[in-house]
Amino acid sequence: MPDETLSKFTVTPVDVDQVDEHWRQPVITIRSGLTLEEGFVTADQFDLWKDFISRRERDKLGSIKYALVHRFQGSLAQGKEDEDSKSFMNHVFVCLRLVKPTRLPFQVVQGYLKQGQPEIYSFTHPLIERINIPVTQSLNKIKAEDIKTLTKILPTFMDISRPEFKALYLQRAIQFYERGYSATAEPALQFVSWMIGVEAIISKGEQIEQSRLAKILRERFGDIDIKAPQWRDYFGKAHQPLLVGTQVDNLMALRNAIVHAQPVPPSLRVMHEDYFGHGYELGTYLCAAAATILQNAVLQEISALEPQSR
Repeated sequence: MPDETLSKFTVTPVDVDQVDEHWRQPVITIRSGLTLEEGFVTADQFDLWKDFISRRERDKLGSIKYALVHRFQGSLAQGKEDEDSKSFMNHVFVCLRLVKPTRLPFQVVQGYLKQGQPEIYSFTHPLIERINIPVTQSLNKIKAEDIKTLTKILPTFMDISRPEFKALYLQRAIQFYERGYSATAEPALQFVSWMIGVEAIISKGEQIEQSRLAKILRERFGDIDIKAPQWRDYFGKAHQPLLVGTQVDNLMALRNAIVHAQPVPPSLRVMHEDYFGHGYELGTYLCAAAATILQNAVLQEISALEPQSR
């Protein structure tokens, strides 16, 4: 007998700004089969796993308040449809990270609907509960406007993710952007990963002299304030900015010091106050600059592309 076809789902938790006044809809449609939902899973839905994971772990899984939800059809046995859904949700999560990085790692919970109620049959544990992100992004949460942006750019992002997409430099830039967040918590490795992505996307896959790279960074991204916290725009109006245009040489100096195993120059250890009066070394802000430049560069490339026909 063939396997019964079930209505299945993959859930990926997201960090949502619950103060955002626009969170009034429990379900927001992003595209066919993909939604952002509130309260889709609860702790008691993990009771099936009580002999395998603790009550604390079940409560943690059940505390997922907001999540991306992908609905698909599949058999009772786990198969290709389940893996395809996981892969799809990973791409969606990376796309959302381009829109607004948060400290929540990628995670999936999978199940099927039984009489309209979720039944959980699989879930992953992230290696770390919270990832290390630049100081200017540390309080980032997903807002309604971010979901609107995700909805707009996701079709193009999915086209870029296809193996046959020709602009390898753009795929590589996105890969190193994401790896900087998900593959390591070491700031030096994060910085180098983001700088590799920056060079890949600026050079478009060709060799580029460092002086030429620096000139392009000043021209295209010189007005970015690398101290401005991303979670609230209005902070930038009452403080002395630290612009990319004034820090390009320092970006290159830090990159060269790390890549060539040299000590970080003392000039990059100078303290700068953030918008709350806390002090951070200049190198900390340069790490934030690398991530922000790469984020902006990728989003600019995406906005210049039209979704390709499937």
